[in-house]
Amino acid sequence: MENYDSKILGERIKSRRKELRMSQEELGNRIGFTKSSISRIEHGDRAVSFENINKIASVLEVDQKWLLGWTDEVQFSRDQLAHHVLNILENMQADVTKKDPQLARLMKYMNQMNDLQKQELINYAEFISANKKDPDQS
Repeated sequence: MENYDSKILGERIKSRRKELRMSQEELGNRIGFTKSSISRIEHGDRAVSFENINKIASVLEVDQKWLLGWTDEVQFSRDQLAHHVLNILENMQADVTKKDPQLARLMKYMNQMNDLQKQELINYAEFISANKKDPDQS
Protein backbone atom coordinates (compact mmCIF):
# COMPACT_ATOMS: atom_id res chain seq x y z
CA MET A 1 0.00 0.00 0.00
CA GLU A 2 1.39 3.40 -1.01
CA ASN A 3 1.57 6.30 1.40
CA TYR A 4 -0.02 9.69 0.94
CA ASP A 5 0.23 13.11 2.53
CA SER A 6 -2.88 13.60 4.67
CA LYS A 7 -2.50 17.40 4.51
CA ILE A 8 -2.63 17.39 0.69
CA LEU A 9 -5.57 14.99 0.76
CA GLY A 10 -7.42 17.22 3.21
CA GLU A 11 -6.71 20.43 1.27
CA ARG A 12 -7.88 18.89 -2.00
CA ILE A 13 -11.05 17.43 -0.46
CA LYS A 14 -11.90 20.81 1.06
CA SER A 15 -11.12 22.69 -2.15
CA ARG A 16 -13.20 20.41 -4.35
CA ARG A 17 -16.06 20.23 -1.84
CA LYS A 18 -16.24 24.03 -1.80
CA GLU A 19 -16.15 24.16 -5.62
CA LEU A 20 -19.23 21.96 -5.59
CA ARG A 21 -20.79 24.14 -2.87
CA MET A 22 -21.15 21.06 -0.70
CA SER A 23 -21.10 21.23 3.09
CA GLN A 24 -18.97 18.97 5.26
CA GLU A 25 -22.19 17.49 6.57
CA GLU A 26 -23.46 16.70 3.06
CA LEU A 27 -20.18 15.05 2.06
CA GLY A 28 -20.17 13.07 5.29
CA ASN A 29 -23.76 11.90 4.80
CA ARG A 30 -22.98 10.70 1.28
CA ILE A 31 -20.03 8.55 2.39
CA GLY A 32 -21.17 7.55 5.89
CA PHE A 33 -18.99 9.94 7.93
CA THR A 34 -19.88 12.61 10.45
CA LYS A 35 -19.28 16.31 9.83
CA SER A 36 -16.61 16.16 12.53
CA SER A 37 -14.79 13.35 10.70
CA ILE A 38 -14.80 15.32 7.45
CA SER A 39 -13.41 18.34 9.29
CA ARG A 40 -10.59 16.21 10.78
CA ILE A 41 -9.83 14.71 7.35
CA GLU A 42 -9.71 18.18 5.77
CA HIS A 43 -7.27 19.33 8.45
CA GLY A 44 -5.10 16.27 7.87
CA ASP A 45 -5.78 14.96 11.39
CA ARG A 46 -7.53 11.71 10.44
CA ALA A 47 -6.29 8.80 8.35
CA VAL A 48 -8.54 7.61 5.54
CA SER A 49 -8.61 4.12 4.03
CA PHE A 50 -8.18 3.79 0.28
CA GLU A 51 -11.71 2.40 0.12
CA ASN A 52 -13.04 5.62 1.66
CA ILE A 53 -10.77 7.76 -0.52
CA ASN A 54 -12.42 6.11 -3.52
CA LYS A 55 -15.87 6.93 -2.10
CA ILE A 56 -14.86 10.55 -1.50
CA ALA A 57 -13.39 10.83 -5.01
CA SER A 58 -16.60 9.47 -6.49
CA VAL A 59 -18.81 11.93 -4.58
CA LEU A 60 -16.48 14.83 -5.42
CA GLU A 61 -16.32 13.66 -9.05
CA VAL A 62 -12.52 13.58 -9.24
CA ASP A 63 -9.80 10.99 -9.70
CA GLN A 64 -8.44 9.54 -6.44
CA LYS A 65 -4.86 10.05 -7.67
CA TRP A 66 -5.48 13.80 -7.76
CA LEU A 67 -7.03 13.74 -4.28
CA LEU A 68 -3.97 11.95 -2.95
CA GLY A 69 -1.59 14.45 -4.50
CA TRP A 70 -0.06 11.85 -6.82
CA THR A 71 -0.90 14.04 -9.82
CA ASP A 72 -1.69 17.71 -10.27
CA GLU A 73 -3.94 17.03 -13.24
CA VAL A 74 -7.59 16.59 -12.32
CA GLN A 75 -9.24 14.00 -14.54
CA PHE A 76 -12.98 14.16 -15.16
CA SER A 77 -15.22 11.92 -17.20
CA ARG A 78 -17.27 13.65 -19.92
CA ASP A 79 -20.38 13.58 -17.68
CA GLN A 80 -18.41 14.91 -14.70
CA LEU A 81 -16.97 17.70 -16.84
CA ALA A 82 -20.41 18.68 -18.15
CA HIS A 83 -21.78 18.68 -14.60
CA HIS A 84 -18.81 20.73 -13.40
CA VAL A 85 -19.27 23.34 -16.14
CA LEU A 86 -22.98 23.63 -15.34
CA ASN A 87 -22.16 24.15 -11.65
CA ILE A 88 -19.69 26.89 -12.50
CA LEU A 89 -22.22 28.64 -14.74
CA GLU A 90 -24.96 28.40 -12.12
CA ASN A 91 -22.62 29.78 -9.45
CA MET A 92 -21.57 32.63 -11.74
CA GLN A 93 -25.20 33.46 -12.46
CA ALA A 94 -26.02 33.42 -8.75
CA ASP A 95 -23.07 35.71 -7.95
CA VAL A 96 -23.91 38.17 -10.74
CA THR A 97 -27.60 38.37 -9.91
CA LYS A 98 -26.88 39.02 -6.22
CA LYS A 99 -24.85 42.06 -7.20
CA ASP A 100 -27.24 43.45 -9.83
CA PRO A 101 -31.01 43.13 -9.19
CA GLN A 102 -31.86 44.48 -12.66
CA LEU A 103 -29.72 41.82 -14.27
CA ALA A 104 -31.46 39.22 -12.12
CA ARG A 105 -34.83 40.38 -13.48
CA LEU A 106 -33.54 40.33 -17.04
CA MET A 107 -32.15 36.81 -16.63
CA LYS A 108 -35.46 35.64 -15.15
CA TYR A 109 -37.28 36.83 -18.26
CA MET A 110 -34.64 35.40 -20.59
CA ASN A 111 -34.97 31.97 -18.98
CA GLN A 112 -38.64 32.01 -20.04
CA MET A 113 -37.91 32.92 -23.68
CA ASN A 114 -37.44 30.67 -26.67
CA ASP A 115 -34.35 30.99 -28.87
CA LEU A 116 -35.98 33.39 -31.32
CA GLN A 117 -37.09 35.72 -28.53
CA LYS A 118 -33.62 35.64 -27.01
CA GLN A 119 -32.08 36.58 -30.35
CA GLU A 120 -34.55 39.45 -30.73
CA LEU A 121 -33.61 40.72 -27.28
CA ILE A 122 -29.90 40.49 -28.13
CA ASN A 123 -30.51 42.39 -31.39
CA TYR A 124 -32.42 45.09 -29.49
CA ALA A 125 -29.68 45.37 -26.85
CA GLU A 126 -27.07 45.74 -29.61
CA PHE A 127 -29.21 48.42 -31.29
CA ILE A 128 -29.59 50.36 -28.04
CA SER A 129 -25.87 50.10 -27.29
CA ALA A 130 -24.90 51.27 -30.78
CA ASN A 131 -27.28 54.23 -30.66
CA LYS A 132 -26.82 55.43 -27.12
CA LYS A 133 -25.90 59.06 -26.76
CA ASP A 134 -23.86 60.62 -24.00
CA PRO A 135 -26.31 62.81 -22.01
CA ASP A 136 -23.54 65.39 -21.52
CA GLN A 137 -23.29 65.82 -25.33
CA SER A 138 -26.91 67.06 -25.73
